[in-house]
Amino acid sequence: MWHQEPSVYYRHSDGSDWAQYIRTKLKDNHIDCKLNEITEDKVLNPLSRSVNVFVVTPDFLEHRDWSFIAQHEQETSIVILTGVEHVDFETAARLNRAEQALTWEVFENTGTEQAVRNMFVVIIAMFEHAAPPKPHTMAMKHSRSDPSSFGYANHSKIKHQSGQLYVLLDVD
Repeated sequence: MWHQEPSVYYRHSDGSDWAQYIRTKLKDNHIDCKLNEITEDKVLNPLSRSVNVFVVTPDFLEHRDWSFIAQHEQETSIVILTGVEHVDFETAARLNRAEQALTWEVFENTGTEQAVRNMFVVIIAMFEHAAPPKPHTMAMKHSRSDPSSFGYANHSKIKHQSGQLYVLLDVD
C-alpha cells in the first residue's frame, strides 16, 4: 500500500514523542504525515512515495523483525538516531539483515536547534521533490500585460514577436 504523505516509523515506548513532534512540525508546514508504530505483531505499514522517516531509538534497535525495511528505497528513506550511536544502528541493521538501511540518509538527533532544523530541511526537501504540484498552482488564467508595468530595469531586452505579451497569473 502506497501513499504520498511522509511516513514516520517509531517504537511507542521511546519514540512516540519524537514521532509526534515530527508530525506537528510537518503540519506547521502544511504537510500531513502518517505515524506508523512498529509493534511485535504489526510490522507491515503503508509506504510513502515521498519520504519515510525512521525514528531509531534503543527500543527500535531491539525490535527483531526488520523485514519491513526491505520495502523502502534509499531515495525516500531517512534515519533519525535518537539516543543511539551510529555504530549501534549499523550493528543492528546487519544483525537483522537490513543492510540496505545503511545506505540511507542518517541524522544524529543531538537535540540542538541546528540539528533539528537540518533534519526538517531534508525531510521537507525530500517530500517536495517527490510531491506532485498542488492543484491550485495548476489553475492559471492568461492576462494581457505591458512589459513596462513589470518594473524590470532593462525593458529593451524584451522582444515582441506577435505584438502581445501574456503573463500567467495565479488564481486563488
